[in-house]
Amino acid sequence: MTKRMFLEAVVNGSELTDEMRAFARETIDKLDATNRSRSAKVAEKRAKEDAPLIAKIMEYLAAKGTGATASEIAKEVEVSTAKASALCAKLEREGELVSSKAKERAPKVYAIPSDAE
Repeated sequence: MTKRMFLEAVVNGSELTDEMRAFARETIDKLDATNRSRSAKVAEKRAKEDAPLIAKIMEYLAAKGTGATASEIAKEVEVSTAKASALCAKLEREGELVSSKAKERAPKVYAIPSDAE
């Protein structure tokens, strides 16, 4: 069955046959595979783009010796505060950084864990 035949049958209100259901399932599986592949490529590209920024963040925090807010890190690595915050959150999830807050509404302060120094 071709896509055109399938779509025409749907538009014409034809009763769904086993062949139509199988074609629909196969088409959905192909779409899913394409989306997974695309998603993996985007993630790989983003990781390559982020690697130098992550290295700069880690170097900055190691040289500073104390924590820094995403805003301070952003200025140092010359990215937006949102980008710095996202990268720091990723590093925190991976255990590369820890964060703390002086007060409830204060910005997070990111630092290299003391056991990793």
